[in-house]
Amino acid sequence: MALITIPEVKTAFDITNISDNALITTLLASALSEAQKYCGRMFEQAQFTEYLQGDGGDTLIIKNTPISTAVSVSVYDDPDRAFGVDTLIAAADLDIWLDEGIIKYDGNVFAESKVRNVKVVYTGGYTAATVPADLKQALIFLVGALYYEQKGAILITSGENVEDRPQRLRDQAHAMLDKYRSGSQL
Repeated sequence: MALITIPEVKTAFDITNISDNALITTLLASALSEAQKYCGRMFEQAQFTEYLQGDGGDTLIIKNTPISTAVSVSVYDDPDRAFGVDTLIAAADLDIWLDEGIIKYDGNVFAESKVRNVKVVYTGGYTAATVPADLKQALIFLVGALYYEQKGAILITSGENVEDRPQRLRDQAHAMLDKYRSGSQL
């Protein structure tokens, strides 16, 4: 599933050549991969399993926001790391902030441990219909940077200035992606 489409990229950069569609298709995946590496998280909706460190507190923050529904979350707290049904925390005991990826253990704490004793299974990430406009624009900028690198159209002039077009697009994309980096709050 793509978070951005070929027509969106072609419109953004005024690309009219149909023979570039195959290249752009490849670049869509490359741009998404680059964004995910930069942010330390995944963007496309999928089921994820994270193993987190219990610190004696009541709050966990997962990486691949937003969580699609509270029903899709299973949290286990087990210092022995067996994660059996007897260590599953009842959904009624969890307060889940879907967009922020915050899970609070109401009236209790996650066991403090030196091992990753908390297992969280959830569905998170975006679909084409739910991807925020700024994330979509950042991905389009990354595709543009990769496209211009492939086509050798690196330098552009603006008055007396000469700029590296792919680097400018990548910098703009990274500025937009900063709020999606793992550990930052949306």
